Amino acid sequence: MNEFLLVSLGPRPEAPVEWLVWNPDEARCVDAGRLAHADELPQLAQLARSHPCYALLPQEQVLVSEVRLPNASRAARRTIPYQLEEQLCDDPALLHFAVGSPRADHRYPVAIIARPLIESWRDRLRAASIPARALFADAQSLRGDPERLIATPLGERLLINGAGLAGLAFASAELASWRPLLERSGALETLPAAPDDPPLAALAARLSPEQAIDLLQGEYRLQDAPGTRLRQLRIPAVLGLLALILGFAALGLENHRLARQKEALDRQVVELFREAFPEVRRIVDPRTQLEQRLDELRQRRQGSRFLRLLEKSVPAFRQHGAVKVTGMRYAEDDRRLELELQAAEQPALERFAATLEQNGLRARLGEVQKRQQDTSAQMAVEGIE
Repeated sequence: MNEFLLVSLGPRPEAPVEWLVWNPDEARCVDAGRLAHADELPQLAQLARSHPCYALLPQEQVLVSEVRLPNASRAARRTIPYQLEEQLCDDPALLHFAVGSPRADHRYPVAIIARPLIESWRDRLRAASIPARALFADAQSLRGDPERLIATPLGERLLINGAGLAGLAFASAELASWRPLLERSGALETLPAAPDDPPLAALAARLSPEQAIDLLQGEYRLQDAPGTRLRQLRIPAVLGLLALILGFAALGLENHRLARQKEALDRQVVELFREAFPEVRRIVDPRTQLEQRLDELRQRRQGSRFLRLLEKSVPAFRQHGAVKVTGMRYAEDDRRLELELQAAEQPALERFAATLEQNGLRARLGEVQKRQQDTSAQMAVEGIE
């Protein structure tokens, strides 16, 4: 547990309020003080926001009992007033019942307090902007010893718990009257008062929020007022807005940088285009114009390849005059010259293909059709890259 703030409320709003900041790891008081009355509680708001805060009410104002419940459901809790009706002096409708953690055999500790009292302190804590994690009865909130009773001095009061006793408080001067009755439950040990320590130091050292019953339950749960929630959200909202503005600013700067970079690249493209094609006078879209020029170059290159393919085929035609061309097509995608040939016999066509091969071309004889007077065939010629 880290440092926490402990606030001891008085029996009435006009009574003094003790407070203390406790470091449980070092078992020492970090800071302490006293308020003249409950109207000064706002002075603790800053401490309460920076430390876990627990508030205490006098045990004399809270009755602690025990009931058996099948579970902690809302329906089961509604039976509590009827189970404790014989122990109550007031109308159950005027009382608030807070339920603690279950014990063995489905037994639940119950803290009972007058509704006007718990409502008054809840409203005061809320108005003071003190986000208390819990409101306990002081004696019942202390860590107990199952074998003995422990009396903890708090000013002119003694807080008793342990040996099965949930919590009891009375004036220190009444101890002699109470002792015979208390010692029936177990040995009673009174902790020595440390005159140099703040009044709440002994309570803070033995505070046990896990076992204590939080009185701020159900309809009396402490919730921040709208103004407090808005104040708490103000800084995160401002930081979030600032982060959003910085993000848009960074995005704008990045877009500006990219735009400048694009302009520089466009200028380089125009300069390179002028160097490559000095005859072009008007440049509108250098990228589109460059693609058009490249297409023209590709077409020219393909045309020259066709002519070179024909040029290398001419010697074979001259050597084999009996072979005649009846059809011709150039396949640009395959870089192939497709010929339809006619000769007196197939061997003449084969000799023609062999001559093409000798001239560095690749000739492939296709379908051959023999007729009565001549032979026709298709031939694919390639080899010019």
